[in-house]
Amino acid sequence: MLKSDTREIGGKRYCVTQLAAEPGQRLFFQLAKLIGPSVAALLREWQGKEVTPDTVAAALSEFVQTLTYAQFRDFVDTFMGSTDVLGEDDKRVKLLSMKALAFAGDYGSLMKWVAFCLEVNYASFFGDMGLTTLPSAAGKQSV
Repeated sequence: MLKSDTREIGGKRYCVTQLAAEPGQRLFFQLAKLIGPSVAALLREWQGKEVTPDTVAAALSEFVQTLTYAQFRDFVDTFMGSTDVLGEDDKRVKLLSMKALAFAGDYGSLMKWVAFCLEVNYASFFGDMGLTTLPSAAGKQSV
């Protein structure tokens, strides 16, 4: 059974349902290829010591430089297909039907929504791999 979760982002409530097997696996493969080098760089630097903001910035920079707009658009379009916007009385509207105006001028909410979609779809994998926490700026793992 596909799981769903709801979160308020930017004043709207989004209900994200996990992707079916094929689109979920396709995006996971793309994600792994994109974040692998950045995560490896962070973990190499961390090795039980303090991770500086510069190290995190470098890892994020590497990730952003490898991400193409086509890949980002693919993530957004696929996740829009599994997201409902909840209105008054919990009336559901498919986010995909609002694609032209969704997140227009609100790119902070767009990024929070993408992160939420990644969490709904892939949190169990990262948890199984022991990657539920990242090194903190103080070099300690958070729980």
